[in-house]
Order: sequence, then C-alpha cells, then structure tokens
Amino acid sequence: MKPDGFQMEIEKTVGSSPERATIKAAELKRRLESVPDDWDVLFADGLEFFRFKRRGETLIQIEFNQNVFKDEHGKWHVQY
Repeated sequence: MKPDGFQMEIEKTVGSSPERATIKAAELKRRLESVPDDWDVLFADGLEFFRFKRRGETLIQIEFNQNVFKDEHGKWHVQY
C-alpha cells in the first residue's frame, strides 16, 4: 500500500549554476515519515545510494554510485 502524499513535488531552482531540482529537508522528512521503517527505498533507473554530501551552508546533495549528467541537448544520462 502506498503512503498518502508519496508523490514528491520538486521545486525547480535556477541560480548561477545549471538548473537543479531541490526539496527542503523538512518536506522530504515529512513525506518519508509515513513510510514504514522496514520498507526499501528504490531510486529510479537503478541508481545506487552512495552518501549525503554537504555542498553549502544550507545545501546537502544526495550522491549515487553512478554518474548522472545532462548533455548539451538537455537529455539526462546515467553512466554505470
């Protein structure tokens, strides 16, 4: 059974760097609190969780074992 509100809405932010999708930590925690502790979390396209990496005063990046990047045409690629 899927928890209520499990579809995450991602906030698009544009700064001096390329566009990136972010979600506030409070919102991520709120969305996950209804998920039972013994459930697995599956990342799209076979991505494997690596670590959380601090990237700024108030920015944490979720890193994967695979390289994910957008090419010059805006198409996303995953290198395994």
